[in-house]
Amino acid sequence: MSNNCFCTIITYNFLPWALALYDSIKEQDKSIKLYVLVADESNPKIPEEFYSSNIQLLTLEQLTHRPLAQVIMKKYEHKDKDRIRWAMKGELISLLMEQNEYNKVIYCDPDIQFFNDFSFMWKELEKHSMLITPHWLDINNFKKLHSMHRVGLFNAGFVAASKKGLPVLNWWSKVCSELCEDIPYHFHDDQGYLDLMPIYFPEVKIMRHKGCNVAYWNTELLTRSVKNKVAYVSDEEQTYPIIFYHFARSKFSHFLQGSDTCLFPYFERLNERLKKYGYPVDLIDKAKKQLNSPKPKPTWKQRLKETISKQVPYKIYIQKKIPLPTDNEH
Repeated sequence: MSNNCFCTIITYNFLPWALALYDSIKEQDKSIKLYVLVADESNPKIPEEFYSSNIQLLTLEQLTHRPLAQVIMKKYEHKDKDRIRWAMKGELISLLMEQNEYNKVIYCDPDIQFFNDFSFMWKELEKHSMLITPHWLDINNFKKLHSMHRVGLFNAGFVAASKKGLPVLNWWSKVCSELCEDIPYHFHDDQGYLDLMPIYFPEVKIMRHKGCNVAYWNTELLTRSVKNKVAYVSDEEQTYPIIFYHFARSKFSHFLQGSDTCLFPYFERLNERLKKYGYPVDLIDKAKKQLNSPKPKPTWKQRLKETISKQVPYKIYIQKKIPLPTDNEH
């Protein structure tokens, strides 16, 4: 058995995305196993015709022996399952290392697709406890610069760890079990906590390879191109092959008109994979609708809420939204 593996977390209706993710992984390495944690089913099954011995489904029940996982499940069981998906990443990676004895684990959101060889990341994990990827927003765009305060410097759709990273993962799980909420001027669910990792845990490496976690949010900074059927991104100094692209399920029109038109064949390949696995939405049709539909104007209620959230003092807004734990509650 390989000492390395991949994992992801889904709700069961997104199983086609997990299977499509695995298709892209096995194009680079057929031996790697993908573990899929299903957050809303107690007995999930892979359709028999798509079964692979290198894909294994897990359920939340398989993490109930872990104290922090119990806290996360209890806290967020009555909220949408996305809270559990986001807060449980550290626990899933830790489980695979401690129980399944993997030395290195890569977590990916299911809407990621690999384009090129990722084996160098395993080598990086020989020297580092974890790997995290910046959003690579354009800091000369004032609006984008300040949005980083809200969404975080790094994207939590990709996190890689070695066993040396277990203390970091435990800390991440602990803070997510305390608070994993999308609150203005806070930590944006699980993602904002990543900002602290390379400061307080020096063995956490910031990936400088800009071909990792390419997505719609870094189109201003990274120019796309394709040469000899290989996709690249470029900044002012260097060109990088795209190792993996984060398709971020809500936005696709940029593949038809805009920054990523040259990457349309890769978008088309993802769409075909999802169709093969029974996903009911045609992404190309969705992209066309997004392109032809004007952005809806915010309602007066949305404008009022945004105004209040910006002007009400931080502590009052946070405590009204969700009470923060005090030291004597533990």
